[in-house]
Amino acid sequence: MLMIMGKWDEFRRRMTGTRDIGKEWMQTEQTKRVFPVPSPHFGTTYGDFAQGTARRVFIPHVTHVQESHDSASIAETVEWMRAALRPNPRYWVDKNSQIWWIKEYATLIAMLAGLASVLPLGLIFLRTSFFHTIRRSTRWRYFCSLSEYFKFSGINGILLWLYLPLILVLFGVHKYILPIDAYFPMMMVNGVVWWFLWVNLIGGILFGRWYRRERLRTGLTAADLGISLGGDRQTAGGHSF
Repeated sequence: MLMIMGKWDEFRRRMTGTRDIGKEWMQTEQTKRVFPVPSPHFGTTYGDFAQGTARRVFIPHVTHVQESHDSASIAETVEWMRAALRPNPRYWVDKNSQIWWIKEYATLIAMLAGLASVLPLGLIFLRTSFFHTIRRSTRWRYFCSLSEYFKFSGINGILLWLYLPLILVLFGVHKYILPIDAYFPMMMVNGVVWWFLWVNLIGGILFGRWYRRERLRTGLTAADLGISLGGDRQTAGGHSF
């Protein structure tokens, strides 16, 4: 058993019941049951791999998100695998010879390339006969000015930043008022869904007020915004829904 947990892991208190994992964890009752020695230390292997009793705790100086992308943690993991599985030495690479970051950057480049391809790919699709119904030759009734663009972008940014306070509210309700993990055990997923719910509710209300005001002032329709093919009706391919 190899345990790796960041010194500043956001979930260390929930998972270990300690405030300072570096000072307290190796002396807790649950740790003493696994490490039958008077004073176990971090970074020291106890037990025997051959007997399946090998135990080790490694505490890197990182947060929860960094644990899977920390060179020291990865080195500990691969070295543990080498000691446990005993592979042929000629097939093994030194634990400090790490090139995984190349894959990470390659993934980032692939993601950016994928995003960049969306616009030309969309144009190719729009030029096909299948999507001819959503092509328009007339001028749009609504154009977003530069000042409106920054205003709407700012509002959207504020809504995105509500993630942290909304998460804290949900966790506070869970901890002090009504525990919800019995029914919804994936707490981080609960937080994301909670955030999506409120951001879309608030955004929907703001958009509805703006749309009604613009419709009265300029005759704006949902079709002018590209969200309908038939005036104010929500349509898809000519069929109302």
